[in-house]
This record gives sequence, C-alpha cells and structure tokens, in this order.
Amino acid sequence: MSLTLAQLIGEIITDTKIICDNCGWSWNKEDGGDDLYMCHKCDHDNTPHALQEKVNPELESQIKDYINDYSEINVELLKNLLKIKQKFPKELDPKSGGNKYGYRGTTFNKEFISKLKVKSKSNGVTEYEVPSNLKINSKGDKGFLSFSTDEDVARGFGHYSGYVDHKKSSDRVGGYVKVSLDNPNFILHPDYMGRLSQDMEYSKESEKETLYVGNSYSPESIYVVDENLHKENYADGKKKGKSRPGRVKKSGASCKGSKSELRAKAKKYGGEKGKMYHWCANMKNGKK
Repeated sequence: MSLTLAQLIGEIITDTKIICDNCGWSWNKEDGGDDLYMCHKCDHDNTPHALQEKVNPELESQIKDYINDYSEINVELLKNLLKIKQKFPKELDPKSGGNKYGYRGTTFNKEFISKLKVKSKSNGVTEYEVPSNLKINSKGDKGFLSFSTDEDVARGFGHYSGYVDHKKSSDRVGGYVKVSLDNPNFILHPDYMGRLSQDMEYSKESEKETLYVGNSYSPESIYVVDENLHKENYADGKKKGKSRPGRVKKSGASCKGSKSELRAKAKKYGGEKGKMYHWCANMKNGKK
C-alpha cells in the first residue's frame, strides 16, 4: 500500500502523542492507559494498522505547491523525513530501485573550468576531474536543492542556463554535476514526486526529481555541455532526449518575460502551451 506524506510524518509526531485520525483530538501516549490508541472523544481506533490512508492537505500541499511554482518547503519537514527515510524507501529514498546518482544542471565560471583536468569527452559533453575536498555552494536560501536522477534532464537544464537563458553570462559555461545518492541528505524518491503530480497540469514524472537538504555539496564529477549540443532544438522545434526547448517553440509559447508573466500565461492558456510557459518559468527560477 502506498503511503501519503501525512502518514510518513505521523511516524514522527506520534512518538510522544496520539492524534485521532477521525476527529483530530490528541493525547499524550503516557496518558493513554490500556487503550492507548482508542480515542475517548469519538471512539475511533487509531492503532497503526487501522489508520485510513488519506491526504493531509497542509502537508501534501507544500510538495504540490513546490511542483507548481517552486514555493518553499518547510526545511524542518524535510529534515524530519531524513530520519525515517530507511523505513519508507519507495517514497523517501531516491536510491530505491537502483538509482545511483543525482544530477544538477548549473553554470560554471570559465576561469574555474580552465584550471581543471579533462577526464573524457563524448557527444558534446566534457567531463572534468574534481579537485579534492571541493564543495559547491548554492546561492539559494531555501535550505534545499533540486536534483534529478536522470542525467539528460540535468544536461538540458545546464545547457539552457549557460547558453539560452536571459541571465546567461559570457564569463560562464553551461553544465551539470553528479553527486552520489549515498549522501544522506537526499530525500524524496523521484517516482513518489511523480505520483504526487500525475494529476496536475505540470507533471514531474519525466523530470525524476529528488531533493537535497542543504546548500552545499561535493560533486563526484563536473561536466560542461557544448553550446551547440541542443542548438537544433531551439532552431527547428525538434526534441532531443529529455530537453523541452523545441516543444516551447512548437507549442507557440516563448520564454521571454518575467517569471510572474510566464506563470500568468501558463494559467491563461493551459494545455501544451501552458505547460511550456510553466517550464520556462521554472527555468528562470533555477529549477529543472
């Protein structure tokens, strides 16, 4: 049986207190007596096996709002989920099912890259050796970072950020990093994120997203993407791999405008065109 986020959190909040699944009344475990899980207000049986699967709007909405418009998620909530990750691997551990790495699209300073030793080159992507003890610090202040278990997704985002986005800089190149999912700070399985968004206008199922609690990380590999790698996507509307730029043009959408303007257009048009406006807004927000 698939568990809701609310039930996962319940494993934490019921360490010292029972909250009735039926009426919301609560009591301390030490005061429960012989009928520890029986609610004395509505007589509902709250034993763990009898809990009904239901959605707690307040908790699950944080994830759904994040999917929709990159809203903040309570970092303390994510930290608490880390404590019980091993109990619910299919929902919380991105390694479950054989995933090994998380990838994050980003840009790099050209001078920094020039000092690195090339490890390999293949299909428009150059891999560099990572200096020992290197830590990459994010400029974000949310307390968590977005990664993907799909390398193609991160590669496409890195290319967009480095060579297409209006914030691109001549001093930087597009690329991505690879980080081992053995890092204990990774939380939320990409398939679980996909299930939460499957009925939403903007689904995460193809993005294979997972989250990393913290603002700094140590990559295992650094990759730089050639500027011409996805050039045809922007020119003729074709889709290569998991990238979406070609679909933007084909749908009649455009990535020009502010994030708020793009969000408004996404709601206005809906359908494929709306999805592409949504995608463009996410790109400007630093989200894969």
